[in-house]
Amino acid sequence: MKKLFVICMFFILGSGFAFSQNFSTDKGAMILGGTASFTSEGFEGESRRSTSIMIKPVFDYFIMQNLFVGGSLGMYYSSNSSFDNTDVGIGPEIGYAFGGANSSMFPFLKAGFNYFSLSTTNNGSKSTSSITVITLGGGMVFEIIKHIGIVGFLSYNIINQPNEFYSKSSNTIELSFGFYGLIYK
Repeated sequence: MKKLFVICMFFILGSGFAFSQNFSTDKGAMILGGTASFTSEGFEGESRRSTSIMIKPVFDYFIMQNLFVGGSLGMYYSSNSSFDNTDVGIGPEIGYAFGGANSSMFPFLKAGFNYFSLSTTNNGSKSTSSITVITLGGGMVFEIIKHIGIVGFLSYNIINQPNEFYSKSSNTIELSFGFYGLIYK
């Protein structure tokens, strides 16, 4: 009986904590959502094009008003006439959202680090490798109805792809859009 009481109290107190935030960037509030993007890239002097699709779910937790930490998954697929590439990654992120109790939209800045596992098929030959990505960016969340927001995010990504023969570095600028679930009272 005592065990049942402790379990019930845990759920009662825990549910009170989960909904004790008053607005979307308040301490204890959470964001659950993600962005997606599509890229079509042409190469100078070549007739081929590369097509890429990215899906990036995120979870962020406000450790204090406006300051959040969290994590993201990254799933990328790219293809052209000679190769297919699939990347799956995970990593932490930290950010700051501007806005308060009366804000229905809030700009934010964030930085993140992701580690990706790469699987490539090039002219029938398969290989695997890894890459790391540092992301710096900013965006805007528009709360369209209570607890649901549309997000736009512009980021600068620094990419490092080491392998046994050389290390290749590159960078990208990425514009992505998506939806955020804003979890607060």
